[in-house]
Amino acid sequence: MIAGLSSCKDDEPEILGSDTETVPEAVASDGGSYAGFYLLNEGNMGSNKCTLDYYDYARHTYIRNIYAERNPEAVLELGDSGNDMAIYGDRLYIVVTGSHKVEVLDARTARRIGQIDISSPRRIAFDGRYGYVTSHVGGDGDKGSLVRFNLETLKTDGSLGVGYCPEGVVEREGMLYVANSQHYGLGVFDNTVSVVDAATWSLDYTIEAEVNLCHLLFDQYGQLWANSKGNYADVTSCLLCIRKDASGRYGEVQKYDIPVENMVFGKNRIYYYSMTYDASWNAVAAYGAVTPSTNPEAMQRTEFTGEHMPQTPYCMAINPDTQQFYITDAKNYTSSGTLSSFDKTGKYKWSVTTGDIPGHIAFLKK
Repeated sequence: MIAGLSSCKDDEPEILGSDTETVPEAVASDGGSYAGFYLLNEGNMGSNKCTLDYYDYARHTYIRNIYAERNPEAVLELGDSGNDMAIYGDRLYIVVTGSHKVEVLDARTARRIGQIDISSPRRIAFDGRYGYVTSHVGGDGDKGSLVRFNLETLKTDGSLGVGYCPEGVVEREGMLYVANSQHYGLGVFDNTVSVVDAATWSLDYTIEAEVNLCHLLFDQYGQLWANSKGNYADVTSCLLCIRKDASGRYGEVQKYDIPVENMVFGKNRIYYYSMTYDASWNAVAAYGAVTPSTNPEAMQRTEFTGEHMPQTPYCMAINPDTQQFYITDAKNYTSSGTLSSFDKTGKYKWSVTTGDIPGHIAFLKK
């Protein structure tokens, strides 16, 4: 059976696929101003099993592995180890680390437009005419880099050295903020955020924070948040709020002893999950949310639980309009995972089967 989303409007998405799963109408929800969302399954490194799924709000159908069907001419399909994904303008950009590229698709049809070749790409952000990708290579010595590419030509035209193995990157008011993590081979942990001036394409300054940074986001007050994963020994994971100091630059770091593995911002709250381990190295997942405040002592924290909360969470995402949120479960990291939907109160709604290691979600406007 061929399933898809069609309309009399020429600009409506046309996402087709044969492997579908229907969400019961009784628990399906409207997506607000969003037609649906893409889900990127990372696949195990070296397995070339990165795949792309799509959820259609109008038909409440989940369509698996659409890239292969929409692009039958693509050699090796989507590639090896998808690591990030974002929609900017009318295009969908997929960072495929193991294949050393950023795949570019038409966001409304999932058809391939082209690719940008970047060694060991990790995360992506945008500003005006350019896209920016963190890379684990290309910096000074063993350090990583931030690579710039032209959105029109899909060609790289600049690379700046940052810290060790940069991960998250976000843009705000013409500045790019890069989370540096660690050098896996040397066993060296970085503790900095590199701040790049996009207009001059230069490293402006560096923020010293905590070791092994990963995700970055801005809250409703313009405060920068980061999670530190610690050193997996005597330095534990934590949550950081980075505020502007007297100079007007971000540099005032507030540490909260909340172990955060992944996080996402929704209107006025930051939702997160943590992963801790018992004496036998069994993973224990916990979920919560914090309500940011400009007063460091006034931040509120809420923990939430439920029988449907995944035991091996790998990704969180929030519909910006409806505040429904989604959590993926990687299961055993070698076979199909699941995607679960919750309403804004945390009430469980539905689940579907995904590809291997479901890791990233991007919402598509109507």
